[in-house]
Amino acid sequence: MSSALELRLRMPVAQFRNPFTFYYAQTYPLPPRSTVIGMLQSQLGEFDLGERLRVSIKGRAEAVAFNYVRMVKGRVLLTGEGLLNEQEVRKGRKALLPLLISLRAPTYQQELHGLELLIHVRGDEEILEDLRRALASPRRAISLGRGEDVAFLEEEPRIVRLSRDMRCCAIELELGTYIPEGIVKSGGVRYLMLEPSYVDASGRRMLSVYAQFGEKPRPGISGRAILRYVEPRGRLEFPLDGVELDFAEGVKDPLFWIGPPGRPVN
Repeated sequence: MSSALELRLRMPVAQFRNPFTFYYAQTYPLPPRSTVIGMLQSQLGEFDLGERLRVSIKGRAEAVAFNYVRMVKGRVLLTGEGLLNEQEVRKGRKALLPLLISLRAPTYQQELHGLELLIHVRGDEEILEDLRRALASPRRAISLGRGEDVAFLEEEPRIVRLSRDMRCCAIELELGTYIPEGIVKSGGVRYLMLEPSYVDASGRRMLSVYAQFGEKPRPGISGRAILRYVEPRGRLEFPLDGVELDFAEGVKDPLFWIGPPGRPVN
């Protein structure tokens, strides 16, 4: 029987920026896998966990609100001098300016309030135990997404046993969750997400943070995932021949594992 690390978190306010939205700063309904991996790496002090862990992400928010903020506009570049913003200073002429004095335009930002998260992590037993100890006594405030969006542990992190069972036809979920494309027959809203890094059409490896600062992903990139989000009390339909899924002790909903792009998920 396999096992997983279980984390129950609560965030008063959260914003997981969808880099593919432009007219306003839309938030993903739950943190993407890359955000969860980043938090785990930060607490453990190791930065090679992306290829070694699979995660199941569930949750629900009490409310979704819009905040009026000022955001940097332009093309932000990650250079040896730090972050610089390419702006048009005169007609047909552009200049690289420090980010702090760059153009900041008001826009609407979507935020989640009262977010409850249930996260399960799978990997080698040694890594899971190291993560459990690190999160039980965090070296710094636990944050997901923006640095100011602090997450509080509702319970002590623990290792839970997993059981395998077949599901077919339809079920109703208690919590919202991400589901890898292709597992369910229907249900949910599709989202495109980037991993911590990806390879563009020319073969260059790019950081996702660079893409979020204005570099438009090109066709054919790897390191991206298409996930379905099913909201709390949402209904899922499975193929008639059924799907084998993992269940954690004390959790009604099945776990849907999200791994590195191109790897088996469930």
